[in-house]
Amino acid sequence: MKRSRWLALAIAAALGACWVSIGFAAFVDNGNGTVSDTVTGLMWQKGDSQNDAGGRTWEEALNYCESLTLPSGGYSDWRLPNVRELETLVDWDRYAPAINTTYFPDCRSSYYWSSSTYAYYPGYAWTVDFYNGYVYSSAIRRPTITSGACAADHLGHLAIWIILSFPTPRAAISRTRL
Repeated sequence: MKRSRWLALAIAAALGACWVSIGFAAFVDNGNGTVSDTVTGLMWQKGDSQNDAGGRTWEEALNYCESLTLPSGGYSDWRLPNVRELETLVDWDRYAPAINTTYFPDCRSSYYWSSSTYAYYPGYAWTVDFYNGYVYSSAIRRPTITSGACAADHLGHLAIWIILSFPTPRAAISRTRL
């Protein structure tokens, strides 16, 4: 009985450690205009200078990311991230902008498009507001949305598989007195 309690505690501690390590981003500045997130396996565009023109519509943001080559002469498989991927950049301990400015120093306290469309209204897509970190939907033709977060899958995805195996309990043997 004591052994199973210790096993249960060890499993609970391991699961808790996994949850904590997955719950926070671990960024690495690649020194070439990109930032890698070692938890999600995504590589992000670091700069935001492409938004100096005042923003893009959703379709313009999709096209911008798909035509991006970064670093110069490097990766050309960039894409606009989905809303869940974009949310991983939100730093809830920060405000205006709600992002780690050590790795994303030029991020504006503004809305950023995601590739995720809004299911109930096809003319809308999800955005993340890096002023406060909240998620909103917006009309895809609205040109005032900043687009600058492009992502690429260059590190592979982190997957944790936990396989628990418990021995089959022995059948209880009862003896009767004759």
